[in-house]
Amino acid sequence: MVTIIGIDPGVTGAMAVRLPDGKMVIEDLPTAKTDGFNCIAPIEFSEIVRKYIEPGPNMNIVAYSEKTGTIPGNGVLAIKSVYECRGVIRTVLAMLRIPLIYVPPQAWRKFHGLPDKSDKEYSRGFALQRLPELAEQLKLKKHHNRAEAALIALYGYHKANAVS
Repeated sequence: MVTIIGIDPGVTGAMAVRLPDGKMVIEDLPTAKTDGFNCIAPIEFSEIVRKYIEPGPNMNIVAYSEKTGTIPGNGVLAIKSVYECRGVIRTVLAMLRIPLIYVPPQAWRKFHGLPDKSDKEYSRGFALQRLPELAEQLKLKKHHNRAEAALIALYGYHKANAVS
């Protein structure tokens, strides 16, 4: 069986891990101030990922991260933050030899049947319905990033198993 990591990137992002036994765990992405703004803390992120992998030649793990882009009108620091976060995720996973697949938000949202114009709160509500065992971890409105990471992990699990 394969372990799937789903990542909703960003400084308020989260990571969900779907373990081979079907259990799902969620972690908030750790942050640190870098060059005057918050970004994902690489060492702490690496330590979190390592908790869920079993290194070795038969390691069967794949990460799926939402392919975030820039929003027109955002400032230079916001754009820098998006790419800095993406770079930390890509680098840490590469160093741990975990394949990374970028997923456009439209792809995982369409897979789950989420309406095109639905907001993050809608995603959280959908995740609560689909994954009631995570209710405690998704109970607050600000947990929408956790919910989206879990939905990305479910998308990744389906894609990984559809190919195998």
